Amino acid sequence: MTLAMNRRVASSDGVESGLLACIELCRRGARACLACADVCLGSDHVAELNACIRFSLEAADRCFEVAALSPRRADSDPYVLDRLLENCAGACERAAAECRRHAMRYPVCRAGAEACEECSAACRVTMTGVAAAL
Repeated sequence: MTLAMNRRVASSDGVESGLLACIELCRRGARACLACADVCLGSDHVAELNACIRFSLEAADRCFEVAALSPRRADSDPYVLDRLLENCAGACERAAAECRRHAMRYPVCRAGAEACEECSAACRVTMTGVAAAL
């Protein structure tokens, strides 16, 4: 059995399934953030949406970083994983707050805010599971 297989077998099923769910929500969050930024960039009010665009793109980047863990999650350093999840949660929280400001005018901002809130919550729950498994 390889080292990666040993780690996977030794890992808690709860942490593993929680991480998989988190990764999927991060993928959805990244797509929603990119859609939000794209629509905002095409808006006639792009100047007032500058922060929404910036925060959405930052959150998308952090979401993609977590999503990239999927093929190698068994070999992930718990400290690095914790930092990635923390950064993603924080970026999603900032993006969600900004998107909420524009949600009434732009439905894509509402969708972005909701996806970011779900992603942030999943990251925070997963961080708790990672910390408990250490």
